[in-house]
Amino acid sequence: RLNLLAAKHLRKARRQLQTGLVLSLQSNGARARRLADYELVSGDASPFNGELAKYMAVTRDDVKRVVARIFSLETPSDAQLWQGAEALLNHKAPFDYNQAMMDVGSLICTPKNPNCTACPASNLCSGKTSPETYPTPKAKKLVPTRAVTIHVREDAQGRLFLEKREEALLGGLYGFPQSTSTHKHNIGTITHAYSHFKIIGYVTHELVPSKPNSDDWHTREEITALPLSTLDHKVLALVENCHSKSQKNLKAPAKQRKR
Repeated sequence: RLNLLAAKHLRKARRQLQTGLVLSLQSNGARARRLADYELVSGDASPFNGELAKYMAVTRDDVKRVVARIFSLETPSDAQLWQGAEALLNHKAPFDYNQAMMDVGSLICTPKNPNCTACPASNLCSGKTSPETYPTPKAKKLVPTRAVTIHVREDAQGRLFLEKREEALLGGLYGFPQSTSTHKHNIGTITHAYSHFKIIGYVTHELVPSKPNSDDWHTREEITALPLSTLDHKVLALVENCHSKSQKNLKAPAKQRKR
């Protein structure tokens, strides 16, 4: 159910759109042609944040969608959206009209399953027969994927090798060494997504028979105090899970003998 404030704005939307939009379409051609005057204003919510919203159209995402559907624009340019918003603007009450348009976009003319029967602009909307066609959804950018081998090395004392990273992405954190080489014997696979790419890590477990004398080898207890990345926490959890399974498998024959 809509709250009282939303219902108030919807009533404004009905009044503004039903009584003013058709006349505005017929009479605002001159203002629509002066879009160059507004090029210095970005096509987002910024106009609404200032005094300009009292005098001119706004093109927030919700409003862009309404405009694109009213004029059945599949791939509208910013200039087309500005022109459409200006053509629809009711100049007698622009501020209330802009608020009403935003509410229509967020509450009725939604991206999916728009409620066209309740829309006050349905009488002049040319895209209402297939509203979700307008505007055409932008194709999502493919996130690049990097495949790496993550080397978990364990010495004779059960210590694990973790190096302190110096690169910009994970600088200051400790982690298991990585390489682009491939290994046939993996104990498992982990995935992790960063903001601009995704990593698929093939984890190997390598036993080192000696006891290396290096500060990069750490006991399990020491590792709990080290700053690790989320990726390396996933690797550590995988290693410990595999270790627990192997211990159970070793104990199983002894239990069977007792029986």
